[in-house]
Amino acid sequence: MSRGCVVCGKCNVMKPHGAECSDKYVEVFLGEDLLAWMVLALGGALAIGNLLAVLRPPPSAHDDGDLEKAPIARTVLMIVVGSIASIWAIASLLAG
Repeated sequence: MSRGCVVCGKCNVMKPHGAECSDKYVEVFLGEDLLAWMVLALGGALAIGNLLAVLRPPPSAHDDGDLEKAPIARTVLMIVVGSIASIWAIASLLAG
């Protein structure tokens, strides 16, 4: 299949593009590192959120189905998963 140009809007995707679209590429927000930044944000939120749920549980249960404190095994697992994802993302960003 031939390459098409979607970025500039002048070309049809199914037809090969010419020189009119070759210089119209738009830079993506956060560039090539977008995946690493998203993994860092989600992994950090997962780790920090679960850590805070253990350290500072809510003062009282709001509803009948609410737990008084977070389940320790699940919370520790989520902290570990979030930390691994964050460390991977930081290593990827530092490696370039």
